[in-house]
Amino acid sequence: MKIWNLYGSEHSANLVMIGCFQSVEDAQEVAELFKRLENGLSNHIEVGEPIFRYSPEVEYVLNELNCFCLKPHELEQFLMIHEGEIQVEGKKIVVRTDEDDVSAFFKLMFYHGAKIELFSRD
Repeated sequence: MKIWNLYGSEHSANLVMIGCFQSVEDAQEVAELFKRLENGLSNHIEVGEPIFRYSPEVEYVLNELNCFCLKPHELEQFLMIHEGEIQVEGKKIVVRTDEDDVSAFFKLMFYHGAKIELFSRD
């Protein structure tokens, strides 16, 4: 007889990502970009549905916001962040989430000049 002990890591990352920007305005601009992506993508992407190509509607949203570094499979990350998980604290954006897939947030902060720290709250 074999006994398998398995740990599922779904939604258990307890992650904090802090992006430190040059100015308060830069941090606010990127936080607003996150919100605009969430709003712009919410009607065009279904969480959990694999995305391999941009639809024309999604492509339009990304072009309008000058977001050229995001891959199709990263876009649903903006729909999985809940109210209060992203906060602007002066020159910093703090993302607290149980999700472990945060590459889209990382990329946008990085390409907008942030120094980034990423760690577990556990």
